[in-house]
Amino acid sequence: MSWLMLTALLLGLTSPAGIAPAYAQEAPTLLAPANGVIVTAIDDSALSGELVSPPVALPEFSWQAVPGATRYLIQISETAGFNPNTYKEYTTQLTSFIPMEANLFRDGVWYWRVRVQEPTVGAFSSSRNFTKQWASPGNKPSLISPTADAAVEFFDAPTFSWAPVVGASRYRLEIDSSPSFIKPYDYERLTLATSHQPESKLANGEYYWRVVPIDPGGQEPAPSSLSYRRFTMNYNQVPTLLEPANNSYPTFTPTFRWRAVRGAQFYRLQYSTDPTFNTAVTTIDTRNTTYTPQSVLPNDVNYYWRVKAISGSDQSASAYSPYWTFRKQWYIRPVPLTPTNGYQHVRIPYFSWSPVPGASNYVFQMDGDTDFQNLLLTEETSNPFYTPRVFQSNWNIVYWRVVPKDAAGNLGKESDVFSFTSRYTETVPVQIYPFYYYPPNSFPPPFNTVQMNPYADRTVPYPVFIWHRLTSPPPNGGTFPFKYRLQVSTSPLFESIVWTVDTENTHAAPTTANPFTPVAGQDYYWRVRPLDNSGAELTHWSQIWRTRITVPTLTDLPDAPPVLRRPLYGAEIVDTTPLLEWYPVKNAASYQVRICSDAACTSVVNSGQVAYPFYSSTTSLAQRVPLSRVNFGTYYWQVRALNSGGSPLGDWSPVSRFQIAAQSERLATRTVGNPANQLLIATDPDDVADDNFELTTLTATQSNNYWYFGFNATAAATNMRYALYLDVNHLDNSGGDSDPRGYTVNAIAAHRPEFVIYINQVSGSFAANQVEIYRWNGIGWNPPVLLNSVGGALSWAGGFVELQIPNTQIGMQDDTGSYAVALFSVPNSAPAIPVDTAPSDAGATASGLLSRFTSVSERLNPIMPPNTAEGDPASYPFVYPFFWDNPVGYNSTAPWAGAQMKVYRDPLFTTLVAEFKVEANPPYYSMDSHHWPSDFLGDNTYYWRIQPRYLMPGEIFGVWSQGQRFERKGFTPKNLTESVNFATPTFSWDIVEGAREYELWIDEDSNFSSPFNYRTPQNSFTPVNTLPGGAYFWKVRVIRADNATSDWSATKTFTLTMPTPTNLTPNNPDPNQAISGTPTFCWTPVLVSQGGVPVLAAYRYRLEVSRGDPNFSQLYETVDTQQACWTPTRGYDDGTYYWRVAIYDGDSRLGGYSSTAVFTKQYPLAKPKSPLSGSTIGATPTFVWTAADGVTPYVFGAARYQLQVASDVNYGNLIETAQTNNTRFTPTRSYPANQTLYWRVAIIDADGKIGPYSDATVVINPYPNKVFVPLVIR
Repeated sequence: MSWLMLTALLLGLTSPAGIAPAYAQEAPTLLAPANGVIVTAIDDSALSGELVSPPVALPEFSWQAVPGATRYLIQISETAGFNPNTYKEYTTQLTSFIPMEANLFRDGVWYWRVRVQEPTVGAFSSSRNFTKQWASPGNKPSLISPTADAAVEFFDAPTFSWAPVVGASRYRLEIDSSPSFIKPYDYERLTLATSHQPESKLANGEYYWRVVPIDPGGQEPAPSSLSYRRFTMNYNQVPTLLEPANNSYPTFTPTFRWRAVRGAQFYRLQYSTDPTFNTAVTTIDTRNTTYTPQSVLPNDVNYYWRVKAISGSDQSASAYSPYWTFRKQWYIRPVPLTPTNGYQHVRIPYFSWSPVPGASNYVFQMDGDTDFQNLLLTEETSNPFYTPRVFQSNWNIVYWRVVPKDAAGNLGKESDVFSFTSRYTETVPVQIYPFYYYPPNSFPPPFNTVQMNPYADRTVPYPVFIWHRLTSPPPNGGTFPFKYRLQVSTSPLFESIVWTVDTENTHAAPTTANPFTPVAGQDYYWRVRPLDNSGAELTHWSQIWRTRITVPTLTDLPDAPPVLRRPLYGAEIVDTTPLLEWYPVKNAASYQVRICSDAACTSVVNSGQVAYPFYSSTTSLAQRVPLSRVNFGTYYWQVRALNSGGSPLGDWSPVSRFQIAAQSERLATRTVGNPANQLLIATDPDDVADDNFELTTLTATQSNNYWYFGFNATAAATNMRYALYLDVNHLDNSGGDSDPRGYTVNAIAAHRPEFVIYINQVSGSFAANQVEIYRWNGIGWNPPVLLNSVGGALSWAGGFVELQIPNTQIGMQDDTGSYAVALFSVPNSAPAIPVDTAPSDAGATASGLLSRFTSVSERLNPIMPPNTAEGDPASYPFVYPFFWDNPVGYNSTAPWAGAQMKVYRDPLFTTLVAEFKVEANPPYYSMDSHHWPSDFLGDNTYYWRIQPRYLMPGEIFGVWSQGQRFERKGFTPKNLTESVNFATPTFSWDIVEGAREYELWIDEDSNFSSPFNYRTPQNSFTPVNTLPGGAYFWKVRVIRADNATSDWSATKTFTLTMPTPTNLTPNNPDPNQAISGTPTFCWTPVLVSQGGVPVLAAYRYRLEVSRGDPNFSQLYETVDTQQACWTPTRGYDDGTYYWRVAIYDGDSRLGGYSSTAVFTKQYPLAKPKSPLSGSTIGATPTFVWTAADGVTPYVFGAARYQLQVASDVNYGNLIETAQTNNTRFTPTRSYPANQTLYWRVAIIDADGKIGPYSDATVVINPYPNKVFVPLVIR
């Protein structure tokens, strides 16, 4: 500011009030704008006589030059009095002026005046006024989309869009549910663009929208002046239902499935028994398009279901689909199997039936009438077999049926009713194995397509048959028949017999002498009948059981010799001969079997040749009643494989051993010396010359408190001794390894004694005080105790000696009770060897080595499940019933009346799992099988044992059987399948027989360290939430009743890769095809199908934009939106951009990104208009520019413009830099003459993003004129 101006200001401040300052120059004459004119940005048809001054309605002020004036001051005020607080003033050397800042001039009436400022201050001109009306009626947004009263579901481009407003630097989109637009609005957003897509959908309903333009100064029109439109937000992507089909009758609880719809964050499924959905409604929100109820639905109930899509909130949701209805009809019925229908000779029944898919349990019902109103018995079990806890012999005709029960306790359809006639006097055999056959996975229409996998198949691999020992009914008891006849036929009427055998044992298998070659797939029927000693048939045939036998074709078999399997080494069997079994070997056409009385197998007592790896002798090696065969003791057996020519394939197998024991026939009390005690367990011929040493018999029995051993004895004057060797545990090398009295006597390793009893004959007599009892302590013999000193007794009468020995003196307790016994006579003085033995043992009398022991036992015989050794591959998918034979007792001996069994997890029987007591009355009438209502703990190795229950007359339990072992290895799910791999899948697998529910684990770690854990009663599962993308491992296992678990299925893997958006626009890497304004990013909405059915819809998207970096290491913009388009609200710098999109699923899990799209953005050029290119001028110019078309006096998108004037072509020496909201610029100073000048202009948006500079114009200035020549510089 010059000193003259300062002086003028100072004078003005110091002059007294009311005294005008003195002026030295005349006042300028105003030229334009005319007084009272309305200044607009457009030629507005609603107005007349207006001055059009685009783009922001700021006029160019001009006046006549005042001679001598070198600078002018212009004041522009909102008040006519030019209040210092309201006016703006500028100085200029020229006689025209255009304000550069629109923010200083809001719409309204303005006053202006001019004076000379230099060289001296002059008087102000008279003032003029004008009305600035940038927001004139015609300069308002013209709304484009959505159209009036449109229904809108998504805000895809061009929703919302409008025509640009001249001079607007940005816009505010306002949406409200009221046409009055009451704040806070439902939505508002500032944007530089003329379109906008809100990131989130609005709640469904009626809305109004308008756009408020804002000029570079932040001014906007009055809201009342703006037009608006109404639209309806109507997100109504109604899902299409797929299954269960309308009016369908699914067999099982259905899986609900529907089509995915665009924009759904989740779906709301409702199912109800009420078609109005007002009561009894189950509501499930799920992010997926499949749902299987987690509780089993009941039968015969009309269900109604429907689905709606929810896009973010309940206020943005579709209508419910029309409901569909279904009625579950789980009508698969069990088929009763045993007792066979109408069988007339049942003593105690064993019930079995075919399994039902989907059944967790079965309700067994038994009644004396067909109405099943007053049930005799009802009980639940998880397996398709049952043995009654209580059964009365007087029930006679009995009716029974089974009702399946699902995991939720809903009952299915009951089976047909079967009946049988029961009497306790019946004496017919009861079959055990093979179990009654039914065709697996065979169900009548409409259920014929239902399949279980895995499932139990009762087809057996070999023709082996087992049944119970048949005992006489009360009150006698005892083994009833001498032998049995088994018949096998292809006809249930036994019109032709394909195989038959008579046997003294309770099992049978073919031999090469009596062959049977079953045909695969052929149904066979078998039955058993008791025979008398002559082979005549007694009583009745057993039930007729169906079986199917498929002999396997085995590969990868081991070479000979065979490995023996059962009975286990050292097993004890009471009063019968065991079934022998071994593992098959390579190339074997048949096998030789031999049973021997010595470990070297030099004394063969039984042999046979068989085609299958089983041998069932038809002769009982030892059975006291009724065969009077007392060859009890230890037997050795081995097998040799033969080729098809009958030649040995290798050596005999290593020898195994078992012992057959006589039943001890326990009574409550016995009297020593009573002839009833003389139960024979061994004999020896009369083969010694000196009767004083002769032994011909050995007897044994027991009472509750004593054991009784007896033998024949001839007393003589010569003193001598008898010795009893008692082996309790039957373990190799366990027991005394020398004789306690020093005799040259020892026992084989199998039967080293834990107790030795010496009976001294002194002076021709016997007495309890001459009986010595020795106990082995593990390293030597304890000092003896005398029989009479421990409560024992001795009877000597009629040439027979009997000892009454207290239980504890010979180790009798609940887990012993079995003795391997050898009796011998020796001279009075040691050392000596035995003179005679019972049982006969020639080796002992020759060398002193006792090799033949007889056996006596109180135990009963476990039969099924078969006992397995460690390493035996046999396992069972269920805990099958336990079968056993009760003790042999008759005429009040061993008055068995039930049993008690216990199951453990360890072979030492310390960890109890289950126990059960079978109770019966009277003696000799009791169940000999027991079903378990559940599978214990599930997969595990189990150890069990059983003890007889006696009535004496009160309840007393006998000793435990030898421990039995079996492996429960339940079914594992098969055919694990994922429905899709681009979304959270439905996990499915085959129905598993007997499953109550399934446990599903899903994890990103193959070790399942932190799995997603789900339980479901169905064989499919879809999580209601989504899984993150990535590689997954999953597995399933079965959980049965009482939470019995099976092993996990094989692990299945899949990779979840969410789909990526496609068809991204803009996408053009050619920089010559640049976008000139704000880009609108769009892509195809993601709705992915499987098999033509939409499964996954994207709920939201993430857009990433990077400037110049295809690796997206630095992001220019990140937006999450529910729409498939996005127009940025901010300005973009000119340049190359890379962008990509990923979807969010309903749980806001981000998927992978799309392929990268690329584009170049460059704002349009402002085209120089004046001074004209190449023109000659004589004064400082007013610079004018237009849009690129050379006509439009503004550039859309520009908030202001930057003008540069320089004296060099590179713009290194700028003489003017100005930013203005106008498209005209008049410098406020004169440019120097005789100089070449260059000028250019670029637009700047409201966010300060500058566009490219226009073509520069060269000013050539030969005095006195200036010539402007264009020069292209980019």
